[in-house]
Amino acid sequence: MTRPIVLVLAAGLAWGCSVPAQGPMPEGPERPAVTLADPEIRALARVLRLEDTRRYEATVFEQLAAGSEEVRRRVALAAGRIGDPAAVPLLIGLLDDDASTAVRA
Repeated sequence: MTRPIVLVLAAGLAWGCSVPAQGPMPEGPERPAVTLADPEIRALARVLRLEDTRRYEATVFEQLAAGSEEVRRRVALAAGRIGDPAAVPLLIGLLDDDASTAVRA
């Protein structure tokens, strides 16, 4: 009976899938809950939409980078994930000069 399981695991590994780790997940630092206003939610939705389509729109990202800490954090993360070289100046500014350690991280 163990043969089908072994074959499934072997097939999964051959396709680049990983086998889940045994035991509980290690605990990391938890972020405090963040309360967002409607404009922040709309800004985050816009950032996520651009990130999902892998489009870096400099004017949009620069405008949103002037928002709240949570919006700036997501802008930095999305700009880095998109990987457009045009985002480098914005990222340097956020990662070097932002007052928030969450944004810089």
